[in-house]
Amino acid sequence: MTSVPAAAAGADIPAAAGGAGFTQASTGAWPPRRLRHDRPFLTFWTGQTVSMAGGQVGFLAIPLAAVLILDAHAWQAGLLAAAGRLPYLVFGPHAVGWVTRVPRRPVLIHTALARATALASVPVAAALGLLTIEQLYAVAFIVGTLALFSGTASQALLPVLAGPRGLAEATGRFEMSRTFTGMAGPSAGGALIQTLTAPLALLADGICSLIAAALLAGVRVHEAKPVPSAGRPPVWPQFRTGLTVVRRHPMLRWTAIASATSHLFTHALLAIVLLYLVRTLQLSPAMIGIMLGISGVGALLGAASGLGLARSVGLGPALVLSAGVTAAGALLLALASGPPQIRLAWVSLAYPIFAFGCPAFTVAVISLRRALAPDRLLVRAAVPMRLLAWSTMPLGALLGGALGEWVGLRETMLIASAGLLLPPLLLALSPVRTVRSTARPRIT
Repeated sequence: MTSVPAAAAGADIPAAAGGAGFTQASTGAWPPRRLRHDRPFLTFWTGQTVSMAGGQVGFLAIPLAAVLILDAHAWQAGLLAAAGRLPYLVFGPHAVGWVTRVPRRPVLIHTALARATALASVPVAAALGLLTIEQLYAVAFIVGTLALFSGTASQALLPVLAGPRGLAEATGRFEMSRTFTGMAGPSAGGALIQTLTAPLALLADGICSLIAAALLAGVRVHEAKPVPSAGRPPVWPQFRTGLTVVRRHPMLRWTAIASATSHLFTHALLAIVLLYLVRTLQLSPAMIGIMLGISGVGALLGAASGLGLARSVGLGPALVLSAGVTAAGALLLALASGPPQIRLAWVSLAYPIFAFGCPAFTVAVISLRRALAPDRLLVRAAVPMRLLAWSTMPLGALLGGALGEWVGLRETMLIASAGLLLPPLLLALSPVRTVRSTARPRIT
């Protein structure tokens, strides 16, 4: 239920989305710029941080509304999870192209207002006794779509506001916000759901969106002229070309297979994990929020230690090890049992291990691809690898829901855990396991 795996899968947005002409290489030539007194940037950063905090509440409240208010079945939980991830597959390939054609600040304001409206419909329907699971499907899809476009626009606007000299500091501030809201947000969301019920807790997310929109309305920024649509190659020809590259390059092929398998079973697990925590382990929303907050620490450590792990044991072994840690955490989570306090302590240990492995695996995959594949091949392969990751998210959610309905919740958790053992096994049997250094093979 942590957002880490979903973020990892869906956050691969090209740097070209910025439209500002700033790159990492170019920023290094400028002296640092301090942003602590830059009012437009600080207002933008504050608004986005408030939005992130509200998003953590909504991320927990929407599925809990289905579980606690509508008594959703496992297959319905799977559909709900798939609805929230489907926008990345449907709109993800085109999101960057669309956002670069329009000013980004209005996109952020309008998506925030639309998000608040969509979320407010849930408590209103609940108060009138009209809330249905179909409405939650629609809200999850709308919120997922808005998150995709607002995230793309935010990444594009950041270098414009920070400038080439302040981009590194600005990126660090945003990562700090993601880390803080990822740890504190679920605990606050669980407490709100425990106190107010899940539909009413969504009002907090909606209010955060309104605050973000109001703050963004006060930001004055001179954006670059939108990129004209002519001259950009279509997505699907790029997909076919990139797919050929992935098939022919052994390292890209094996890491793509392992990543797709990992995403599939991770999202199968995430689709029913709340049902499992509530109905099988009988944890309260407040307990779940605390557990998810603790898991944020594991995710932070995984992201921070990914490169260090690769340097210490080698790129290939780091990939195998991080994938194995993810599977171990999932298995521990599936085996949780005992009195309430023991169950809470068990999942509070197992979930951070699972959350640690996901970003560590992602960091290791990206590091290995960049080290072993020439840049021109990575550019061509980016589209199919991104689409592969995005497609396995809703498919995994549907798989988890179907299995949960057919064989049971704990059994589905065990099956997903077994599935997560496949990526480290595949990688251990592939040439990837032998990679230690960053020397690039001569593959054309």
